[in-house]
Amino acid sequence: MGTDRTPIVYKIADNLKSLLEFQDTLEKNAPKKEQDIMLQFPTVYIHSWQDVDDYEVYIGESNNVIQRTKQHYDLRSNTHKWQHQLSTHDAILYIIGHEHFNKSLTLDIEHRLMH
Repeated sequence: MGTDRTPIVYKIADNLKSLLEFQDTLEKNAPKKEQDIMLQFPTVYIHSWQDVDDYEVYIGESNNVIQRTKQHYDLRSNTHKWQHQLSTHDAILYIIGHEHFNKSLTLDIEHRLMH
């Protein structure tokens, strides 16, 4: 669990089963404060996969990372969308929360990570 200076970072397999297990584990086992930070407040998330000899990432932010990630998974079958990479590679999902994150800050972090 994070302190004032330490973010909460989860690394999971980037698929629906792992996402639902992450949600279930948080809801059943994590302290209430950590549940709130990760499930009810803005978070930054990173989808990462290796394509040939290079790594690719998608960086996003959301007030509801579970719902937003499910929306990404719904687009996996479209070969013209980046989400298709999630079904063709062993992707990793990083979910980052912090008790001081707000919408403006997560948007700034997302922007800085993209650059």
